[in-house]
Amino acid sequence: MQRVLFDSKTAGGKVSYYVFTPQPYDVNQESRFPVLYWLHGSGGSSAEAAAQVARRFSEAMRAGKIPPMILVFPNGLPRGMWCDWKDGSVKLETMFIEELIPHMDRTFRTVAKREGRI
Repeated sequence: MQRVLFDSKTAGGKVSYYVFTPQPYDVNQESRFPVLYWLHGSGGSSAEAAAQVARRFSEAMRAGKIPPMILVFPNGLPRGMWCDWKDGSVKLETMFIEELIPHMDRTFRTVAKREGRI
C-alpha cells in the first residue's frame, strides 16, 4: 500500500489517498482491475482504517472469495461528509467525482467505467 498525493483545483492544493494494488496487478501488466473506493466515516482518517481493510480484502482475494481489485482510501478531511457543503466552502463530492476518479483512471490500470467502480 502506498500514500499518494495528487493536485486538486477544487481543494486548492494537494490531496492524499492510500492505494492498495492486488498481487496480480504487478504480474499481469495488461490486466485492468475494478476499484473499490473506501470512504471513511466522519471524524476519522483514511490512514486509520486503510491497513486493516486492505489486509482483510487482500486475504479474501488470495483465497478466491473476491476478485482482485484496487482499493482506494481517499482523505475526506475530519468533517468532510463526502458532499459539497451548501455554502461552497468545501467541495469534497466535486473533488471525488471530477478529480480523484479521473486521476485514478489515468494513473492506474482500472476498469474505467461505472461498472468497474465500487
